[in-house]
Amino acid sequence: MATYKPLQSISLTSAATSVTFSGIDQNYTDLIVSVNGTSTSLVDSYCRINGDTSSLYSYTRLYGTGSSAASDRSLTQTEIKSGNFTTTPNSHDLHFLDYSNTTINKTVLFNTKESSSALIVHAGLWRSTQAINSITIFVTSGTFNAGTTFDLYGIKSGAPQALGGDVVTTDGNYWYHTFNSTQTFTPLKTLSADVLVVAGGGGGGSHYAGGGGAGGYRTATSMAVAAQTYSIQVGAGGSGGVFASTRKGTNGTDSVFSTITSTGGGGATGRNVATLGSTGGSGAGGAGAEAPYAAGLAGNTPSTSPSQGNNGGNGIDAGAGSAGGGGGGSGSAGGNASSGVVGTAGSGTANSISGSSVTYAAGSTGGKASSGAGASGTVNRGNGGGGGGDDSAGGAGGSGIVIVRYPV
Repeated sequence: MATYKPLQSISLTSAATSVTFSGIDQNYTDLIVSVNGTSTSLVDSYCRINGDTSSLYSYTRLYGTGSSAASDRSLTQTEIKSGNFTTTPNSHDLHFLDYSNTTINKTVLFNTKESSSALIVHAGLWRSTQAINSITIFVTSGTFNAGTTFDLYGIKSGAPQALGGDVVTTDGNYWYHTFNSTQTFTPLKTLSADVLVVAGGGGGGSHYAGGGGAGGYRTATSMAVAAQTYSIQVGAGGSGGVFASTRKGTNGTDSVFSTITSTGGGGATGRNVATLGSTGGSGAGGAGAEAPYAAGLAGNTPSTSPSQGNNGGNGIDAGAGSAGGGGGGSGSAGGNASSGVVGTAGSGTANSISGSSVTYAAGSTGGKASSGAGASGTVNRGNGGGGGGDDSAGGAGGSGIVIVRYPV
């Protein structure tokens, strides 16, 4: 759908013979001026563009009352007639087409609805290729009464300026392209875009296990995106550990947009497995087992730029009280376990790039004797999978996401 954005508004507090919109924003396709109000008597109103008083204007008018109709045409005028005003409320709309294009003459469409049954439609022409940066509406006799309003709107195309995405929406200010799966993104022109890239979360381990680490979390603002095809990769979540098998969850896979790669979250290990929890966008939590089977570390430490996440927490070996550490998240490290208490999940990061606040790339809790199977991470959030308890499986990591937004 086409989007209308208010640009300027004038409300008369006293009678006036003219109103001018100046310094008009050039970043739209068309302009609309909406006029509502009254005058001191029945008068004609006119329009001039960029203050031009030369004879470059012409117009054709159609007029109907419901019982009769007429038309007329005027050439080489010093203004365009834009309608009639009376002592009772009237409404006028003036539509300036392709107003910023410097290769064509400017067309203006007018319609006037009087309080009676009369309807007047005008098609005007300003024989100039100048971009329109000011518009004056005026009367040559009488005045516009106090309370008359003049509102200027910018209109942009209803079509997005790029192709691709599982979900494409607009709120009138931005276009949002959300990628929940791997595919392509093709801008139709160079764009300045904000980008979110979240990798798949790591799987939780099995049996007194650590929680899976969150997928890597990276963003960019005002990124120049060229008119070419980009391969968008959305990372899958890692699988959870299985008790009778490896007990170790797998890493999530990377998500990629252009030069931005977010690393999959670390997969967590289970008790008495001779491997550490994995590194990743965020590190996995360590299992509840003897040293050195502690936590994995984040794939990007604080000394590395850009950081994508945080460390996982340590597990603890405490007999029946053994417990797994929490998986790291994009917002904070996973918590260390203590006897009978699992490590807390590392926090995610809230981001409003989708038009509403959503938290992405959170870690997950570890497992202990009574905690059962680990919970799976939320799909398209990049969350880690939970660690499994005694003889229980780990949860799968949540898949990642890529979101691209740019102004309408």
